[in-house]
Amino acid sequence: MSNRLLAWMVWPALVGAWVAAFVWVASTQPPSSIPNWLGLGSLTLVVLLVVLELVLPYRRDWSIRGDKEIWRDIGHSLLYTNIGGATAQLVFVVGAAAGMSRLGLTNGLGLWPTNAPFAIQVLLVILLGDLLEYWTHRLSHSVNWIWPLHAIHHSPVRLSTLKAARHHILYFWARGLVAWLPLMILGAPGEIIFFQVAALGTTGLLAHANIDFRIPGWIQRSVVTPSYHRIHHSVEAREGNSNFAVVLPIWDRIFGTYVDPVETPVAEVGMKHDPIPRAFMTEILSPFMYRRLARKRARARQPEWSA
Repeated sequence: MSNRLLAWMVWPALVGAWVAAFVWVASTQPPSSIPNWLGLGSLTLVVLLVVLELVLPYRRDWSIRGDKEIWRDIGHSLLYTNIGGATAQLVFVVGAAAGMSRLGLTNGLGLWPTNAPFAIQVLLVILLGDLLEYWTHRLSHSVNWIWPLHAIHHSPVRLSTLKAARHHILYFWARGLVAWLPLMILGAPGEIIFFQVAALGTTGLLAHANIDFRIPGWIQRSVVTPSYHRIHHSVEAREGNSNFAVVLPIWDRIFGTYVDPVETPVAEVGMKHDPIPRAFMTEILSPFMYRRLARKRARARQPEWSA
C-alpha cells in the first residue's frame, strides 16, 4: 500500500474503529467497567498513533526520534492523566455526587434526560461537554491564574501524540470545575460524563498527532483535526488565540474564534518568549512562580546599550 493511499485511509479507519468501540462499550458493558475500557482504548490509540508517526510523518523534524523533551512529556502525561485526572474525578464527579445527595439533590437539578436512550445521552454529554470545554480552554488563555497551568501545554516547538497530554498536573482541576461540575449539577450520571472525557481525549490525541492525514476540507471544518488544532499551537498570537474547540469547531464559529484550517498553514508552533525553563521540576512548579519567570525572561531579552 502506498503512503498516499494510507494517508487517505488512516483517519476514517481510526475514527470509525473508535466510534465502534464506543458503541460496543456503551451497549454491552456494565457502567462500573466503562472507565477501564475507555482507558484501555486510549492506551491502544496512543500506541497506534506513535507507530503511524514513524511510518507516515507529517513533519520529519517533529519526530519523537531525537526529541529531547520526550521523557518530560511522558512524565507530565502520567502525572496529569493518573494523579491529576483521578483526583479531579474524585472531587468533581464522585465528590459532587455525594455532596448533592446529602442536599437531597441525588439527580442534581433534575434537568438531565436520564430516561432518554443511552446513546442519546452520550451524544448530548459530548456536545454540551464540548461547549463547556471550549470555555475552559478559552478561559485558560485569558484568566491569569489558569494560564500558567496551561502554558506548559503550549511550550513544545513540535507536535506529536505524546504532547497531547503534556499538561500540568493541576489543569484537570480547571476542567473539573468548568466542565464536569456543571454537568453534575444538571444531573448527568458519572458514567455518562466518562464518555465526554473519552471523546475529548480521543480528539486530543488525534489532533496532536504528527501524521500526514489526508482529510477532506469539509471534515476539517466540521470536526477538530490535526490541521485545525495546529493553528491553536501557532506562535502567532492571533492564531494561538483561536480554534479552542476540542471536538466540534462549531463553538469557535459561534463565538468568533474560528480560523479556517484549510486556508491557514502553520509553520511554527510554541510560545514566543517562553519563560519556562526546560526542566521537569521547574515546569511543575512554574505556575506558582510564572510571573517571576516571565519577568526574568523579559529582562534577558532587553538589549544591553553601550556608550
